[in-house]
Amino acid sequence: MRKISTTDLVELPELEHQQAARLIQLLENRLLELKTHADQIKQQAAGGTYSVETGATNEL
Repeated sequence: MRKISTTDLVELPELEHQQAARLIQLLENRLLELKTHADQIKQQAAGGTYSVETGATNEL
């Protein structure tokens, strides 16, 4: 078993901060995907089409 040094204890919060920042980034990306999908469904329900690539809508 490896001993934990004081350096390890100082670096741990930074590692946790980096992991939290990465998790937040992943969640924000997923939220954007879900919002885009919801917009697509709303537009289709309203009788139009929706371009996922451009975000443009075309009313029929």
